[in-house]
Amino acid sequence: MKPKAADLIQDPRLGKLFKLLEQRKFAELQAAHEELREAHVDVKQMDVYQYSKLMTQCVTHMGPETALPLFELMVQVGVVPNVVPYTIVIRALMELADNERYHSLGLKEVAKRESYASKAVELLREMRSKGVKPNELTYKPIMAWLPAKGREAQFQEFKELMEEDGVAFSGVFKYYEIRLSLRVGDIKKAERLYLEAKDEDNTIATSLDGYFLSIFSKSDRVEQLIDLLPKVLPYTNSDGTTATAFQCLGKHGKHDTALQCFSILKKKGGSQVQLSHAFTGYVLGYSKANKLDDAMLVRKAIEEQCDICAPSEVFNILIDGCCKLGQVDRGLDLVDEMQQRGLTLSPPTFNPFIRDFARWGMPDEAFEMKAAMTRLGVRPSVVTYSTLINACVKLGNVSSFLLGHFI
Repeated sequence: MKPKAADLIQDPRLGKLFKLLEQRKFAELQAAHEELREAHVDVKQMDVYQYSKLMTQCVTHMGPETALPLFELMVQVGVVPNVVPYTIVIRALMELADNERYHSLGLKEVAKRESYASKAVELLREMRSKGVKPNELTYKPIMAWLPAKGREAQFQEFKELMEEDGVAFSGVFKYYEIRLSLRVGDIKKAERLYLEAKDEDNTIATSLDGYFLSIFSKSDRVEQLIDLLPKVLPYTNSDGTTATAFQCLGKHGKHDTALQCFSILKKKGGSQVQLSHAFTGYVLGYSKANKLDDAMLVRKAIEEQCDICAPSEVFNILIDGCCKLGQVDRGLDLVDEMQQRGLTLSPPTFNPFIRDFARWGMPDEAFEMKAAMTRLGVRPSVVTYSTLINACVKLGNVSSFLLGHFI
């Protein structure tokens, strides 16, 4: 049960005002306020500090919808607000405008949220017209709300007002501007703003780091990736994004940058999972570029120079590459090395052999590899069986192979 507003106020005289405020009895409240004045209570001594305190407590304990009525009361009784009460009520109104509980409701509720935002903007303009300068906390909730609405012109207007008021457009405000550019589809501007922000401050929101890192990686914008990745790695916790970036480095053979980035990951205390994802992505990049020999070399280089053990996934990628080139013996050597290291064997370790034996018309060898899987405790996958069945179909002798190998 929420406490009564009157219970939150230490001064009983103000408690009476809050009780009337709860009842929305403004005439009685004004009368009570007049009684305080006639009792020689200096109302002006209760203005900014006391009313700001009351507004804060009211919002905290009874919700943001109480801020505006109290603010209006303060103005009605002749108290002149400064930046603090203005900021409190603007932030409360914007909280109502962005309240999650309205997001899935009808047009009436949407219109109500818009009215809260409009009132907040009106108050900000009002305070400026009265010579009360908004501060960073005053602007922040409005600037945070505009990007989701795609209101580019209004955002630019308030950006200029911030400059006039001496409020630095930095940090989180730059984040809002980038979000706005993405919202309206101006990707080039968003990228420019993001890169400028990274040059100035590496602590910009990691969600943007991941987004642009993926954009640069997937579009093979290597130079931008090389510039960005060392700045991002100390802060990112996205294993998938990290792997995608390292894959791009591998695809384009950027080994020096990769070594630098592996060093950064280790220095920042990156988890084994993150390091493994980066290692796998890097080797996969070489493999996708059909550079098997280079992939073999960089696997050993990363292990030796960065002291990172290659996970099973790296070996599986290399085995797949060997089999595609018909280098079965080389692939089997990798399987032996996996066993010696105690790495986990899985269907992706064996399926490349089965696939290529089947492709070459060597069903007996394919089924022998399947039998080896079973001996080693690896359960064949759907891909394993599908490949074997397709091999039998191609040979036109399905019955005998099925009887000899599946039954």
